[in-house]
Amino acid sequence: MKRAKFTSRVKKTLAGRAGHKCSYPECGRGTSGPGVSTSEVAITGDAAHIYSAADRGPRGRGGLSISELTDVKNGIWLCAEHHRLIDLNRGDRFPPETLNGYKDRHERRIAKEQGYLPFREVEEIYISCSSVFADDTVLRLSKVMLIVGSNGTGKTFLFRLLNSLSNEPRSKLGSLFREEENLSYSIRLSNPEHQVRFSGVGNQVTLSLDGAAVPFNPLTVAIFFEEERTRLQPLENFLRSKRSKLDSEPPDDLLLLSEYWEIEPDLVRKLVAKAGTFVEHAFNNPRFEVAMGVSRLLVNDKRWRPDASIHKISGGMLEMLSLDVAIAYAMHMSEHHPTMLLLNTGFLHLDHNHMGRYVDFLLSNEVKFQTLIATCSFNPEYRKIPWEIVHIRRVGGKSIVELEQAGEF
Repeated sequence: MKRAKFTSRVKKTLAGRAGHKCSYPECGRGTSGPGVSTSEVAITGDAAHIYSAADRGPRGRGGLSISELTDVKNGIWLCAEHHRLIDLNRGDRFPPETLNGYKDRHERRIAKEQGYLPFREVEEIYISCSSVFADDTVLRLSKVMLIVGSNGTGKTFLFRLLNSLSNEPRSKLGSLFREEENLSYSIRLSNPEHQVRFSGVGNQVTLSLDGAAVPFNPLTVAIFFEEERTRLQPLENFLRSKRSKLDSEPPDDLLLLSEYWEIEPDLVRKLVAKAGTFVEHAFNNPRFEVAMGVSRLLVNDKRWRPDASIHKISGGMLEMLSLDVAIAYAMHMSEHHPTMLLLNTGFLHLDHNHMGRYVDFLLSNEVKFQTLIATCSFNPEYRKIPWEIVHIRRVGGKSIVELEQAGEF
């Protein structure tokens, strides 16, 4: 396969989106300036490939076509020094998900400098002391992040820490600050920048904002935390369990889904109507129809039948329905409040093509919230998706958070 070179237009786009600054963390070096003559500009930056331009180049080609390899999505703008650094030793220290994270964070930082970052975001969580994570654990968040770890590594605990931003009463923090257990963590937000800190033992919890004690958290973030609504049970399993209890009685789908998501029926109806409108997938036209006083949810299954009951469609379709409803709910909340979408899925069954479409949408300017997805499973094909991937694993009895090197998982 021939070498995949960026066009001048792609290079110009990458440089412009980076503000003509290096995207490597803590660098930010300017990459354009005065040339030799008064009419010349000196460019000292490079458009670096995330997946390799050459057959045997750093990080490999990831199965991408020439058009994908030369697309702006496969590029990151760097100074010459850091371009050389990321490509050393086959690029093993800088896998694609790491570079996508660098790029995403830097472009959002440039947007913030220009004054049009469209939403408040959570930039970082710092866990200084806990029974679950190693002391001084830092997780820097991107707009869309996949968190991978086996059961018991602390994914749900991490989400519960982030969920404490949702202005819960202090009494509810007792589920985090257990008796005789020291817990201290802080969360940093931007646009504008603030830091809220939680610390204590048992019910003796103190909060501070930018170093000053406060009686409650004033930096309210609207959070859709899937665990609270679904009890970590996939929609497919929930519907199956309900059908077995109903026996011969026809289920009322609207009431079942309202119970599953813990959302009022009228809002469920509006959110379900959005399913299939964010990305193209296996069904469309979801609608509730009433027969003999019972609401039934039907969809158009594009492969088999136009009026398919949700009790007859595949688990993958139900997973997309759940994801669409969560996204629709988060979009609704983000119209009025800073918002985070926390999806604790257990296992992701969507292939990388479907998942990639969702991530592309969630990264778009249309979406004004952050999304974190936690899962036990890791599909190597997910490395082709432009989200940031972090792994949580146990080391010496406590969990650590790290961006893994390519090929380790």
